[in-house]
Amino acid sequence: MLGVMSRRSSARRARLRSAFPRLLPQSIPAVLGSYASTFDGTEAPLSEGGAWTHMSSFWQAPQKAGGIAFAGGANESYDDSAAWLEAVGFGPDQVITATIALAPSYSPTDPHEVELLLRASEPEAGSIAAYECLYGINSGSAYVQIMRWDGAGGTTYFTEITDPGVNNPFPQDGDQIEASIIGSDIVFRHIRGATETVLATATDAAHSAGSPGISFFMRPGGTLSSYGYAAVEASTL
Repeated sequence: MLGVMSRRSSARRARLRSAFPRLLPQSIPAVLGSYASTFDGTEAPLSEGGAWTHMSSFWQAPQKAGGIAFAGGANESYDDSAAWLEAVGFGPDQVITATIALAPSYSPTDPHEVELLLRASEPEAGSIAAYECLYGINSGSAYVQIMRWDGAGGTTYFTEITDPGVNNPFPQDGDQIEASIIGSDIVFRHIRGATETVLATATDAAHSAGSPGISFFMRPGGTLSSYGYAAVEASTL
């Protein structure tokens, strides 16, 4: 199902804006880009009427089935399954929130990640630009990181902005993760019920425009649909 943003999301959006008043010139009108999906139906690659944009080469594309969005295939290289909401139209200050879908007792022995993208774009054919906020699981532990994507497929196109976190909460089915950027400030949060935890923060000014999105990374041996997203909401701040 596609729809408008929830009241809870509107309240969160107002909170994020109030947290960074110095970065929000009042003379610039707000851009009202927003999108929501519960990933009904089956698609490979993920499109939802053309809302999702994929890379033209090298990177894989997400898919959806059974109410879950997940990786399009296993990753031998760093060809994450990435898609972003270019067709919707977002301002540079943006937030994306995803609800995690995690199969019972799933804990792969090799990395499996769900990722949120901020200011994602393909500035030229085969080259990607984005901020990535990843939440990975591996042998019973969880790791988080903020990275900058900036380069062509087949190269080391990613730069680590933060180190992998320690003592991160292991995800549960129904948890949410949220990534936001205002100006050059990036915040990555974990939400479980009424409890919000900041997983990582960063400041980076390399990318000034683009769209929110989702991506996935899974080494061979995992199960594609066992770790993904049951819903996503994104909006301009």
